[in-house]
Amino acid sequence: MLKVFIFIIVVVLSQGRKGCNDSSPTQSASPDCIEMIITDIKKHPVKNPPTTIWQFTYKGESVFYIPAACCDQFNPVYKNNCSLFCHPDGGLTGKGDGKCDDFFLLANDKKLIWKDSRPNN
Repeated sequence: MLKVFIFIIVVVLSQGRKGCNDSSPTQSASPDCIEMIITDIKKHPVKNPPTTIWQFTYKGESVFYIPAACCDQFNPVYKNNCSLFCHPDGGLTGKGDGKCDDFFLLANDKKLIWKDSRPNN
């Protein structure tokens, strides 16, 4: 009986921690301009895969990375004021625009802040 009780406790505790390290969108406040980008994305059909917006810290600055839905397209990184900072990857070579070659080496604190969850018709 004690083993069953301990097993139940372990299962319950492990379920409570399940969401701690997943990549589900956070509810952190994103700048108004990022909210405007999300509003603009929602004016168009859902892409495959659905659009995501990731927040990183890059060289001490909070930036937002939006992967393109498909091949050979630049993947933009925006600053907090939504000015375009660079394209760390994508394009014909897959190496971006060369303005932040070290992005994926130095960017940290990765957080999914938004994912287009509309049904894909």
